Amino acid sequence: MGAIVALGLAAYFLQPAFQSLSLQIVLWQRELHRALTLAISDWVALLSISFAYGVFHAAGPGHGKAVITTYLASHDNTTRRTAVWMSAASALVQGLTAIIVVTVLVVGLGWVTRQAMGSVYWVEQVSFAMVTLLGGWLCLRATKRLRKPDTHHCCSSHDNEQVPTDWRSAFGVIVSVGIRPCTGAVLMLGAALLLGKFMLGVAAVLVMSLGTALTVSVLAILSVYARDWAQRWAVSPDGKSHQLGGWIALIGGVIIMLLGVSLLLASGSQPVTSPLLNTPPLRGL
Repeated sequence: MGAIVALGLAAYFLQPAFQSLSLQIVLWQRELHRALTLAISDWVALLSISFAYGVFHAAGPGHGKAVITTYLASHDNTTRRTAVWMSAASALVQGLTAIIVVTVLVVGLGWVTRQAMGSVYWVEQVSFAMVTLLGGWLCLRATKRLRKPDTHHCCSSHDNEQVPTDWRSAFGVIVSVGIRPCTGAVLMLGAALLLGKFMLGVAAVLVMSLGTALTVSVLAILSVYARDWAQRWAVSPDGKSHQLGGWIALIGGVIIMLLGVSLLLASGSQPVTSPLLNTPPLRGL
């Protein structure tokens, strides 16, 4: 428990530095997005800048990282490999969602890109609602775990019956995070379509997803390392590690649920924004 308190205090005192870094990352992200539109005629430059944009986009503020890292940090049956494939899958789903939105609305229905951007708001609401439901479900699972007697007293092994449930919860994290498309990707696809280079834009979005996956994977792995470190210091000699894991999972579920609710409430007064619309993006992966 002391290790958990120490981590909380460190996060509190380092918060101003993290906020300053986040602001600088947003400014870099805006400049990279402008460079994307200028480089769209040069496929090598476009793909290179797309990758860099994905890296910095993921390093900036966003609810996806918070959901993934909270889930990994609060569930002791996840591994570093799980962290990598969940991060990669979430980034890929996010990129594919942007491609689908532009293909259906702009290519299929003839909407302009700005109209397609407006539709992102509703997809965003679905994403936030799913995050809220996911948090509630994780709380329910944690409560059942706390009520279940610990008969194995082992913090390194898990019942086989947990595996299907864990895959379902991981899938829920991926979908709830990934279905919210990056507004920068939507705008870039719209610009590529206007220039008659839509497939190049699709390739750029996929490369962008690769950069996003790289950054989120690093953050996710760090959260797993932090969780494992805290567990080594918090293991109880009286067989209470099962209960401790259940309480941590419950706290993680509550955090995810509150995050979803706060995003739903805040999004009503905050329009979909993007660097190309002269407003720094505040949400994303």
